[in-house]
Amino acid sequence: MKLLKDLVITRKELQGWEKNLVWARDGTLYITSYPDICIGQPTYRKEVGNNSKHLFHIKEYPLIFENKFEFDSTARNTLLSSQPVSFARLVRPSPCDSLLAVLNSNLNVHVYREQKLVCNLDESEKHLEQRSYHCMEWSPDGSCLAIGNESGEVTVYAIQRANDGSVSFAPKRTFVLNSGLPSPWVTHICWKGDEIVAFLDDNSIYLIDDRQVESVKQAKNSSRFKIVDYCVMGDFLLFTDSCQFNKLNLKSGELSSLTLGPGDEVSIVPLQKAKKVILISNKTSCQVQIDRDFTLIPDDIIAPHLERKFRRWSAVNNELNKYESSLLIYGISLSPDGYSVAINYSMERVCMKYKIASEHQMYITFIPLYESWSITKKATGLAWYQTYKIYQSLLPSFESQNREDTHARCDIHMPLELYIQTFLSSTEMNNLRFFNLIEEHPSIKPFRKAIFDYAVARSPELTNAIDKASVQSLAAILGFPSPVEAGIVELRSQFITETFNFEKNGAQEPIISEQQHAWKRCAVTLLPILTTKVKVCPISNQRIIDIRADTLNDYGWFTRTLLEVLKDESVYSGTTMTL
Repeated sequence: MKLLKDLVITRKELQGWEKNLVWARDGTLYITSYPDICIGQPTYRKEVGNNSKHLFHIKEYPLIFENKFEFDSTARNTLLSSQPVSFARLVRPSPCDSLLAVLNSNLNVHVYREQKLVCNLDESEKHLEQRSYHCMEWSPDGSCLAIGNESGEVTVYAIQRANDGSVSFAPKRTFVLNSGLPSPWVTHICWKGDEIVAFLDDNSIYLIDDRQVESVKQAKNSSRFKIVDYCVMGDFLLFTDSCQFNKLNLKSGELSSLTLGPGDEVSIVPLQKAKKVILISNKTSCQVQIDRDFTLIPDDIIAPHLERKFRRWSAVNNELNKYESSLLIYGISLSPDGYSVAINYSMERVCMKYKIASEHQMYITFIPLYESWSITKKATGLAWYQTYKIYQSLLPSFESQNREDTHARCDIHMPLELYIQTFLSSTEMNNLRFFNLIEEHPSIKPFRKAIFDYAVARSPELTNAIDKASVQSLAAILGFPSPVEAGIVELRSQFITETFNFEKNGAQEPIISEQQHAWKRCAVTLLPILTTKVKVCPISNQRIIDIRADTLNDYGWFTRTLLEVLKDESVYSGTTMTL
């Protein structure tokens, strides 16, 4: 399959040599450049022109780091202030929220939302080694953040959400992995399901069950071979060290190994659908089938593309073969849905040459891993669109789903907030949102029908005039009889007050006030928009009322819940709403 042209990153330096690329569920690429993070912000264009630069906008993403050790003595830990300027070492976006966790060079873990610092995680009453962090990982549902310290401990922080939308973090549980002296550092964490896998700096591995307090068991003893990369596939923990590819059965504890040879650090690209992995390094790559005895297979997915790029580069930059050339991989990240892989790389001649920052240049290539793809809940909005374009505008293979099954899961007896979230995560709604990305006229009729069904079932509870106006408008749009009658309702904004007869206006767009003024409707509640304080879907350009900014109108539980749940993620496309 033909690839998109590479995304070019210029004038950026990387502090580390690995894991410098992360692909978030909303399609954002995070590159841990120095001193500020660089991001590939997802953009939307109908015509991409086979060039990935039309899918991403590269820009600086500066973050403010607060060093909790600023006034502490560094005699016991020189890493606390060994760098004159703090920089990001590790970035982990939340799997279900807009939160971003960042580990910096001062061993602090910060959590941000839209570049605003939410929390600098710390337990000030503990010893210095217990407060010095080296790794982190979100839980699969995004409700917790696990952090590893220098005392051989993993602390799980739970997110606490307030009614005003703010979040805070509180330590939930601490697991002691190795109480020996000196205590080893926890250097990597992997969280899959209820199982947390922790890797220590002595290359031992521990398994933690988050559901139990006394649930720590050692799965691998310490060794002199450095652990390079890891992932969990099904019942197996796969990891590579300096010389081997290893498969650990998480249930039986059986460990199998395949010798790779010393000297080259090998990364793992999992192929979940095929139950295979691609092992890739700067020099070579291969495939390994993991559900049976290890068998090496030639890599026909990634290797041909990288080899072609290397030959083209050498034809221009090393035409006479005077220099030894090499391809250097700085980061590998699966797409959030797992159907594509992004590789951050550069090519260099092995020779003495000094480079200034303006000469630095990296590339990110996007490679499809399968013949087809499908829409999953792990990605949303523009991440689906990116996969669609990476697969050369190949439509996804849609899962069949009975509409009755969707409504069975969306029980009208559950709270409205949960009802909306359940319906939005359904296959039916995700398919509709994807087609809204590629078609000219976006629609959310199934969503409106589901919300109207909920309103009909709860009609005795609809006593607020604005709630009744919203439901009556929904009924008129859908062509159904309304379970309530709104009559004339007054709506206010900072500059004007208008009255509307919702029985007379019905499905009219724009809606005409009793003062004979025309107003556009809110895309979710179908109420007239009298204010400039709105949230906008960047794909469909549909607007909804910003409930946090509108304090003049007395919204009822129905309309308030709709606006609060849908204020951040567009119901039309799944993209982030903008102001």
